[in-house]
Amino acid sequence: MVKTLKLALGALAFAYAQKPRADVQNAYEQFLKDFGKHYDEVEKQARFVAFAENYEYIERENAQ
Repeated sequence: MVKTLKLALGALAFAYAQKPRADVQNAYEQFLKDFGKHYDEVEKQARFVAFAENYEYIERENAQ
């Protein structure tokens, strides 16, 4: 079950992580540092996907 979840999260992360914007990547790294988050690489990439989607959503909303 855990292995399947990691594979699914890895595929999702790969789909998004082709070329992340530098500002989103920097914000994510700062978030990890500020809140003391530590993940293995698969989970880190999967969580980045969610972070980036939220980040971009907030940018769109703030632009209105």
